[in-house]
Amino acid sequence: MSRLVGFACFAGLVHAGLLPETIGAAKRTSVHPMVYGDVGLAAELGLDASEEGEFVVATLKAAKFLIAIWRLKDPTSAMTFFQASRDPAAVPSKIEKVSVTEPNGAIYFARGNYVIRWKGLAPTKADLDVLYSVLPRLDQSGLPTLPSYLPEGRLPNSDRYIIGPATLERFEGRISPGIAAFSMAAEGVVAKYASDASLIIFNYPTPQIARERVEEFRKVPGSVVKRSGPLVAVVLGAADANVAEALLAKVNYQATLTWNEANPGADDKRGANMLLQAFTFAGILMLMCVGAGVAFGLIRVAHRGSGKGRDEPPMTRLGL
Repeated sequence: MSRLVGFACFAGLVHAGLLPETIGAAKRTSVHPMVYGDVGLAAELGLDASEEGEFVVATLKAAKFLIAIWRLKDPTSAMTFFQASRDPAAVPSKIEKVSVTEPNGAIYFARGNYVIRWKGLAPTKADLDVLYSVLPRLDQSGLPTLPSYLPEGRLPNSDRYIIGPATLERFEGRISPGIAAFSMAAEGVVAKYASDASLIIFNYPTPQIARERVEEFRKVPGSVVKRSGPLVAVVLGAADANVAEALLAKVNYQATLTWNEANPGADDKRGANMLLQAFTFAGILMLMCVGAGVAFGLIRVAHRGSGKGRDEPPMTRLGL
């Protein structure tokens, strides 16, 4: 049974309807909703649907696979859910950007706002394309860049993303939500390193907010703190100060700037187009004036020729 299914304290089942009836040559033979035990984490990550289904390939003797699937509120929450529940002994997989292969052979991965465990007959790319094409409310927006600031050398599968009080309590309970200040739009990431050191990096909207939080983090017992731009890095549990300082030295914020250079050729083209449009408009006006004058003259000549214009006053001539 999946590690995520065996909790008894979650209130209620989440609705089904995520898995298709067929995937390639495989036909679904059973499906049922799953329960998840960590109520606080499920609420914070927006877990709103999950189910597990068995598929059988009739053309292959005894060929079958199981798919367990969870839908979260967004890709960041799906990544956090994936990290919270992957097997500690799992090894990286290339099936998706966020994916591992577990010791029992199951492939565990995230796709958009979905987390999927595929156990049994390995999926092909065509199988996955079919599954992705039918997933309801699939959100494939980008993932946060904060994890990229974690230095190399962390223990395998120890990185965790933090988006609120529930994830903070579960992944790094030595820091309180009041110190992290999630009300200021903070998000964090934590990983474990050698010598029992944990590195936590919080990201804030502005460097000013991060500067204000530094003193609060220094109140945490045993903490060593550094600020870099809008990032606040905290090391806890390090064997000595040298280990902590070595980790913090590797955390450096780098702002990204998009520079749009001027294109002189484009400016020249825009100027030429404006002049061409102005001359075109003036020419149209002149043609309209000439046309109106010719039309007026023809109407007057036709009117006189019909005999109806004999009593009209003569045209005034200036004689200049």
